[in-house]
Amino acid sequence: METTVARPLLAVTMVLLLAMPTASGGTITMSFASEEVASEEALLSLYERWAQHFGKALPSGGARGSTRFAVFAQSVRLAHQRGPGKLKLNEFADTALSNDYSIRCYIPLARAGVPEGQRRKYPDPPASMDWRTGGVVTPVRDQGTHCGSCWAFATASAIESLYKIEHGDLIPLSPQQLVDCDGSNGHCGGGTPAKAFQTIKLGGISRWADYPYKGVKGWCYPARKGVGIRGWERVEPRNEWALMWAVFKHPVTVGVDANSTAFIHYRGGLFDGPCNTTLGHAMTVVGYGTTGHNDHYGEPAGVDFWLLKNSWSTAWGEAGYMRLRRGAEAKGGVCGVMLEATYPVRSYRLF
Repeated sequence: METTVARPLLAVTMVLLLAMPTASGGTITMSFASEEVASEEALLSLYERWAQHFGKALPSGGARGSTRFAVFAQSVRLAHQRGPGKLKLNEFADTALSNDYSIRCYIPLARAGVPEGQRRKYPDPPASMDWRTGGVVTPVRDQGTHCGSCWAFATASAIESLYKIEHGDLIPLSPQQLVDCDGSNGHCGGGTPAKAFQTIKLGGISRWADYPYKGVKGWCYPARKGVGIRGWERVEPRNEWALMWAVFKHPVTVGVDANSTAFIHYRGGLFDGPCNTTLGHAMTVVGYGTTGHNDHYGEPAGVDFWLLKNSWSTAWGEAGYMRLRRGAEAKGGVCGVMLEATYPVRSYRLF
């Protein structure tokens, strides 16, 4: 499907949700009128209100002419063109993509190709799966914009769900312990769930309650470990059936290319780009399915998608989740979702 970027501008006042999480887990909103996009002066005023809304410091040399304001203006114009249906401004609105820790926080593994003759054959997988409906997925968290810890959140999320499936208890686990203590990864500079799984195999991972998230690299301190795993596995790349079967058994970590304005400001519905396959962000696939009639976001029926959990708070996407269109198997899936998928195996209790 070709993504439509330009749409008719709205002639009436429109409401865009500029949201951030509250203590209750909800969102607060900010509306603005179409005329606030019409001139640079209006955009500067809007930028100041946005910065105050999210508690952001304005550029030290002034907003006008700054790179951050130019990025903000581009984000606002794109949101205005697309209308209120699928995009919203969030805390990343003035962030240059290539420099943001939250966007570039995944360090890919060495690519492992599978010769065509050695690819496994899978029977047709079940038509859909959503692990959220069984209470297997912990709430969406927010990694923040100053720490490239997506790899740690995806790792913890996959193990949380595996432990729930195998033992019946849903225990929030600690991304912060991985950020502080996992020397095989890059702390706030990015990492890979596969390496984190190996670290946890050797020493376990603490519970969130015992090692809460700070959003910065800190000293590694001893904490009671919560859950261990016996190992981890990699899903055969570029094989949609293989990933579907893995997700049918338990949530799976994946690397994706999130380095686009459309991805960052995704509001809901089916996402099919623009994006490449240069993996830079980690998420957790918690299900898959096909759109039905009367889709909440107006999507046509019969389109296949992956259901991904992110770590950018419930203010992003569909309450923190993305429906990513399935397909493009030969190139590794939309945004490279089928290139590097991994999951933990055989969890056990350490507390």
